Amino acid sequence: MRLIRCHSRPMCFASGKEATTGKVRARFEIKQKLNYGHTMAVVGSSEELGTWDPLHAHSLSWNEDDLWQGETEVPRAVEFKFVVLGDGEVVSWQPGDNVCLDVPAQAEVIHIRSTSFEDPEALSLTVIEGNTKSDVKNINAFTEAVSSTVLSEPETPTSETLQSGTRESTLNGLKVAELKQMCKERGLPVSGRKADLVARLMNE
Repeated sequence: MRLIRCHSRPMCFASGKEATTGKVRARFEIKQKLNYGHTMAVVGSSEELGTWDPLHAHSLSWNEDDLWQGETEVPRAVEFKFVVLGDGEVVSWQPGDNVCLDVPAQAEVIHIRSTSFEDPEALSLTVIEGNTKSDVKNINAFTEAVSSTVLSEPETPTSETLQSGTRESTLNGLKVAELKQMCKERGLPVSGRKADLVARLMNE
């Protein structure tokens, strides 16, 4: 599986194989604080994503720490982008080009994550094929998938792996359960919000 540059569609993920048909389970996730009454959605080229009609886009649900999440089936070849909605109209389209996917037939689930609505490059993709997964750290990097590992319990990063320049961003990318496990192993309190857990680990 590799990333490719498409004409006028530079943010692409492709399998490197012939175009596939059928559908794949897609999990969308984006971290973004919105104004009261605004919502996040995914709009795209398929019927499930509204066929580029934002008012029929796939709505995402708000979760703690301003994390918007949703899941639906999409064609294996599809284009999409995030959009902010409010009062029955478009508030803002995510800047940059559309993201286009060409997912291989053996892939069962794709997990698309973004850490910023304003920065379309802050996008990563995990493709799950049976008991293995391949992570693309940055869809706009146009490089080979950087890892392929057997699915197991997530490894808890050690202090050595959390370098000073990336420590906070690495911690913020972890789930609350993983942060609590790290706190527990270090004898730190495990109560509070995600921001509290990150702060404790940063100050250890």
